[in-house]
Amino acid sequence: MPPSLRPDLRLVRSLEDLPALVSALGARPAWQELATADWLDGWRPPEGVGRAALVGLQGGLPWFAVETAAPGAAAVESLAARLARRLRDRARPAAVVVLAPEARRLAVGAAADRAPTVALDLDDPEPLALSRLERARSSATGAGGVLAHAAALAAALDGEGVGRHFFERFRRTLERMSDGLEGGRLAAAERREVALLQLTRVLFLYFVQSKGWLAGDPAFLARQVDAGLARRRRLHRDLFRPLFFGTLDRPWAARGRGARAFGAVPFLNGGLFEPHPL
Repeated sequence: MPPSLRPDLRLVRSLEDLPALVSALGARPAWQELATADWLDGWRPPEGVGRAALVGLQGGLPWFAVETAAPGAAAVESLAARLARRLRDRARPAAVVVLAPEARRLAVGAAADRAPTVALDLDDPEPLALSRLERARSSATGAGGVLAHAAALAAALDGEGVGRHFFERFRRTLERMSDGLEGGRLAAAERREVALLQLTRVLFLYFVQSKGWLAGDPAFLARQVDAGLARRRRLHRDLFRPLFFGTLDRPWAARGRGARAFGAVPFLNGGLFEPHPL
């Protein structure tokens, strides 16, 4: 599992720190200060755009970065989108990074396709936005020329594409789980209800894990599954049942020795991890 970009984002304070971030994304770092009007083909950039620099190269695809005094997340992302669309419309594939040092915001855009962008808080990035940026690492390692790299980066950053892909995978997984449940006691609708409940529990745990709340381990679930499979354990009986019923549904003081072995796992008193009649 590739390391999280969270530590790299926290280190970004100025334009000069962006080559290291680009390197963490899999591209080759570079540094060349630019006159903004030059790399934008003479287009006068929006108000608030400060210094500009070439901070990386990805198989010939340039990574351009600018500093801005824009105060909020929406303004930073909007600026990245405008710059990316400008370059795309001028047939200049590129990656665009907009940094607002004072607001501690960063936006990354791709000058290709629909010119998608993603904006993050440098100190506490929202998990879905962070995952979209981390997907960009895969686009940096592929083969092909500038256009291929630009298209791959755009696909990685495209939130709508990620959403469609997620829901299609979720639907297929739900169908496989429903069909795979033993049907002797349960009707088809009941099997689907059980499968949906279990998938919802696991998805919520991934959200909790992304916050660092599962024993402080960003790979808690994967490690628990791997350990169980290595010992030839059954995942539902030996992992999920004790994790759901006896750990997540109980405060620390009421947990047994086995539940405490999971480590610092929170008590989630919302009903999701209570036993279900089915």
